[in-house]
Amino acid sequence: MKKCSFCGTPWDGYGAQPRQRERCSVCKRSFHCCSNCHHMDRETSSRCRLTHTEYVGPRDLMNYCEDFRMLDTRQRDREEKISSARARWEQLFTR
Repeated sequence: MKKCSFCGTPWDGYGAQPRQRERCSVCKRSFHCCSNCHHMDRETSSRCRLTHTEYVGPRDLMNYCEDFRMLDTRQRDREEKISSARARWEQLFTR
């Protein structure tokens, strides 16, 4: 489910991605920001999983990153389960 990372309001827009200047109907924050991006990773120094991206400014404000992809929480959960299972598999058979 695609939703605002600040207030949790579901995104009810059209298409696969929000428009550049589209805002949340409740908190009025921009959907097109790093905090709402699938590639956001709070554990890395650059806060982005993609290595070729440039610093775009504060992560909670609108930006013009061309690699932006709206975070889908269901998809992220599936990816985390897969990577966890892969890590456990490798742990079992790489001794």
